[in-house]
Amino acid sequence: MIFFIQYIFPITILLIVSIITSLYIRFGILPKNQEAMDLFNQLNLNIEGFCIILVIYQVLFSIINLSLTAISRFGKNAIFIKYIPIELYNQFWLKNALQIGVSIIISFMVCLVIKILCSSISIGYVIAIFINGILIGILNSVIMLIVDLKRPVLNWKNEYEVLKQNNNKLFQYIYTIFMVLTLMYFMNIFNDINFNTAILIISCIFVISIIFIDKYVKVQTKKNKLFDKIN
Repeated sequence: MIFFIQYIFPITILLIVSIITSLYIRFGILPKNQEAMDLFNQLNLNIEGFCIILVIYQVLFSIINLSLTAISRFGKNAIFIKYIPIELYNQFWLKNALQIGVSIIISFMVCLVIKILCSSISIGYVIAIFINGILIGILNSVIMLIVDLKRPVLNWKNEYEVLKQNNNKLFQYIYTIFMVLTLMYFMNIFNDINFNTAILIISCIFVISIIFIDKYVKVQTKKNKLFDKIN
């Protein structure tokens, strides 16, 4: 119950409220802000709108904190991770599975809200948003798990302390600011090139970043340096 309240409940409520509100607006139950709707429609097939949506994704993913506490939640029992018959590299990705799974659901929900509010938006654009949302979710998850592995909070008295008194949240805030600034930079430098080309370049940057992090994790686990703080 504590796990659900701390990690799942806040983002679940936010998504449900967003979907219900967008449905109410779509079917005229709530009044539309025409200026806001016009702006929203103008962002269709526009790199500015694309990057703004990715910023929203990053902010939503920063709320989850599942990977940021994936090791810390085990407390003093985390030492058993080193003794179970699963390679540490494979365990790394298994520890990411929950947050990545939630990130995929969030990506789908955001795309659903976008499609509800702007039915004329192209399916290809929605798919590109969905895929890049997942890529951002994977990046956020693996980086935050590395933070938790490097600075695990294992000495806690109750489950609330794992998150509430976890100074590693500062790294999540810093990373989110970095991603927002990076996406704003993409917004400027890709503004004058073909929209589809810009999306492809951004997607490739995210994929290459994930590949590099994966290689780093492989090297560090082989050297027994990534999980060395668990003792």
